[in-house]
Amino acid sequence: MMLFCATLFRETAVCALLLMLIIAACERRWSEMICWVGALAVFAGVMTAHWFAVSSVVRPDDMPSPGWIALGGWPLVISAIQSTSAMIAVPRWVVGLAVPLIIMGWMSWSDRLALRVVGLVAGYSLAIALFARPDTFYWALLFSTLLLPGLIFVPDLVRDVVSGIRAG
Repeated sequence: MMLFCATLFRETAVCALLLMLIIAACERRWSEMICWVGALAVFAGVMTAHWFAVSSVVRPDDMPSPGWIALGGWPLVISAIQSTSAMIAVPRWVVGLAVPLIIMGWMSWSDRLALRVVGLVAGYSLAIALFARPDTFYWALLFSTLLLPGLIFVPDLVRDVVSGIRAG
C-alpha cells in the first residue's frame, strides 16, 4: 500500500511498483500480482485524470517542458549516486568503479531481498541514464541508500571468484 501511495506523490515510484509486479509474476504469487496490477491501473487512471486537468489549463504561449529523453548515460548515473549518497566525498572515478562492484556484491547474495535491491538499482539507474536531466539527479535518492550495504557482500564475491578461477 505504501508503494502505491508513493506513486501518487511522485510518478518515479512506479518503477518500484513494476518491479514488484514482475517479481510476483516470476514467483507465481498470483494474488499479489493482481494487487500490483490493480495498483498500476489506479495509478494510470489518476495520471490520466491529471493529464486532462493540466491540459485544460495549459495555454499555447506557456513555456514547454524541456523534455525527458536526456540520454545522460552512465556518467549521469554515477554523478547522481555520488550526489545523493554517503559517497559524496569520494572521487567520481572511485564511485564509478565501486558501484558495479557493489551491485555484483548484492547479486552474489542468494536472497529474495537482494533480487529486489538489484532490480531497483538497475531499474532506476536505467531510468536516470535514459530520461533524467542533470537537474533531476535527486531521482537517485530512491535507491542510493541501498548501495552501500552491498559492500558487505563484496569480500564473499571476491572469494568466490578467486576460488572459481583456481578450480578453473
